[in-house]
Amino acid sequence: MPRNPTQPLLLSCGLLLLAATAACRPAADTTGTPATDHAAAGEADATGPAAAAPAETSFAADFAAPIERSQGAEAWYGADAVAADLSLEFGGHPVLDGHLLLTPEMGRVRLERSDGTVVVWDGSQAWVSPADADFPRARFHVFTWPYFLAAAMKLRDPGSHLEDLGRRTMDGVDYDVARLTFAGGTGDTPDDWYVLYRDPQTSRLAAMGYVVTWGRDLEQAEAEPHAIVYDDFTPVGGAMIPTTWRFYRWSLEDGIQGDPIGRLELTGVHLVESLAELPEGVFARPADARAEEMPQAGPDARTPPGN
Repeated sequence: MPRNPTQPLLLSCGLLLLAATAACRPAADTTGTPATDHAAAGEADATGPAAAAPAETSFAADFAAPIERSQGAEAWYGADAVAADLSLEFGGHPVLDGHLLLTPEMGRVRLERSDGTVVVWDGSQAWVSPADADFPRARFHVFTWPYFLAAAMKLRDPGSHLEDLGRRTMDGVDYDVARLTFAGGTGDTPDDWYVLYRDPQTSRLAAMGYVVTWGRDLEQAEAEPHAIVYDDFTPVGGAMIPTTWRFYRWSLEDGIQGDPIGRLELTGVHLVESLAELPEGVFARPADARAEEMPQAGPDARTPPGN
C-alpha cells in the first residue's frame, strides 16, 4: 500500500499505518498493472531487476477480477496519469497536504506538498527538491499514498500472491477475504502483507488490514497491524475512486478496533488522458534535488507516520 510526508508528529501517533505498501512498491511503467511500492520501489521496473512472478492462481483471478471490474480498472489503465489533491491527518494532527500525480501502474509518481517541496519517483530513483528540504520519510510518502489509491488495480501485479482466507465478519459485514503477499525483491518492502476485504454487494475493495516493514523488521511490524477503510467512492472518468480513507488499529481476529486514528481526503481527482497535458519533465529529477534512499531496518527503527 505504499506510504509518506511531514511527520515528526505522526510518528508518536503510530501513523505508520500505511504501507503498501502499502509496502511501498512502485511498478514498472508499462501498459499493464504496475507493481506497488510494491508500489514504489520499482518492483518490475524496466531499469531494475524484476521479481520472479509466480503463475497466477485461479483464486487470484476469481478474487481480483470482480474488484477490477467494479472499480473500473480498464478506465484507470486507459489513462496516462491520475491526479488528485490530498489531505492527511493522524492522531488529530495534520501530516500532509499537497498534490499527487502518478502513472496508473505507479511506474512514476510526483508528490508536491503545499509548501512547494517535491518528491518524485522517476521510475528508478526517488528525488526530493529542494535538496535541503525537511521532508522526513519522503520516499515512504511517495510510495505509500499512491499505492493505497491504486491498490484495487494492482492485486495481480508481478510478484504478488493472493491466498484465500474465506469469509470473515468485520463490523457486522461478511466479506470475502484474501491475504496479499509479495515475492522477494518486490518493491522496497516485500515483507509487507495485506488482508483484503471485498464488499459482498459492490465487489469493491472495502478495506485492507496491513503491516508496514518500512525501516523495521517483520516482527516489529506485525506488533502494530492497522487497517485502511475506503469510503465515498466517486465516479471519475469510468473508474470508481474512494475519496475518503480512514485508518484504524486492526487484527485479523477482531477486525477494526476503536475509533479512526487517521483520515485521508482526496479532492479534485481526475484521469489525465495524455501526458502531453502535463508540464514537460513532471516526472523527471527536479532541479536542486537529493536522492532519497530506503532506510535500513533495525531494532531501533522508529515507526513511520501513518502507522
